[in-house]
Amino acid sequence: MKNHKKYTMDAQLADSTLNNVFKACNIKIQTKSVRQIQEKHRKEAYGYWIIMITALAALLLLLISPFFFRPSPATVTTMPDQTTTAQVYQHHVEDGIFYITFSGSGIEYSRIYLMDNTGTREKILSYNAKKSTIAFPYSDKELNIFIPEDNGSVLHILLSPRKGSEVSTEQK
Repeated sequence: MKNHKKYTMDAQLADSTLNNVFKACNIKIQTKSVRQIQEKHRKEAYGYWIIMITALAALLLLLISPFFFRPSPATVTTMPDQTTTAQVYQHHVEDGIFYITFSGSGIEYSRIYLMDNTGTREKILSYNAKKSTIAFPYSDKELNIFIPEDNGSVLHILLSPRKGSEVSTEQK
């Protein structure tokens, strides 16, 4: 492959050549010099470069943002009745206590109970009806959580702790 040298022309020579071409074609002679046109192009290119860097930084932040959130060490799956109005809004573990926040109304917090795989029934540690949040001790065993509502329906939640180092949250 042959090496081709890039041809460059002196700015004054390019300006006079352009003006001569305009005269020959009976076109109004350009009032801006080639240097002015090049400088304008550089300024515009610099502005686009700044926009591209900003867009790239925003895209990078968007892509790494999931790494800033700590996932819950358990999976919460709801199995609602057709008549239930309550839904799991969010959940998290803090200092060995599992917190579940609900959306909807009509939850009878004083009647909520937990049941493990052996059928042992336990009460929750606490609830806050104003914040629609319940709290119970987090353990490594699977739990069924039953949330009765005023209309007689029951929201059934299955809590399955994650095993191993893989930690994720899913809600259905």
